[in-house]
Amino acid sequence: MVAMGPRVSGVAVLLIASSSFADTSDCTFRLGLSEHAPTYPSFEEYLQKYSLSYEGQELQRREDAYTTALQRVKAQNAKQGRTWQATVNELTVLTPAEMQSFFGKAKYLRGPSRGAGGPQRKHVSRNTTGAAPPRDLDWREHRPIVVTAVKSQGHCGSCWAFATAAVLESRIAIATGALFSLSPQQ
Repeated sequence: MVAMGPRVSGVAVLLIASSSFADTSDCTFRLGLSEHAPTYPSFEEYLQKYSLSYEGQELQRREDAYTTALQRVKAQNAKQGRTWQATVNELTVLTPAEMQSFFGKAKYLRGPSRGAGGPQRKHVSRNTTGAAPPRDLDWREHRPIVVTAVKSQGHCGSCWAFATAAVLESRIAIATGALFSLSPQQ
């Protein structure tokens, strides 16, 4: 954990607030999209990659969950004009009920003020230079580096804390040129 003084903390809060007004209306973000069709592991390859082992009915249930999830992944990746690519991960074999349980209180976050269908905010552009934003931008290619490695939140259900820490890390790096790895727990 990197200790931040009041000046850096104030800068971090200001950077987070200002980043929400960034004009990205014409910008496509490439997140590792490949020109080639993605490949997907077979269920057996998936089990081996994530060191998973199931038997009997549980094996069939997990394979069914994997097949269903893989269909959703392929459907997303077949969309024209997509700006992100779906893939499988260690959570792919979880059922929807297990996913909800895994992510903790996610079901309580849906409401009139959150997520799809909630109130829409008016877009305010803060582009004072008049320059057009870049057509694409991959922050992983930015130098100096302004993104940290993805952290695993495990079973804590605090994805908001990890996302907040990641935004702070990047905004501080953009502003100062120094990349810190912040602790989502604090």
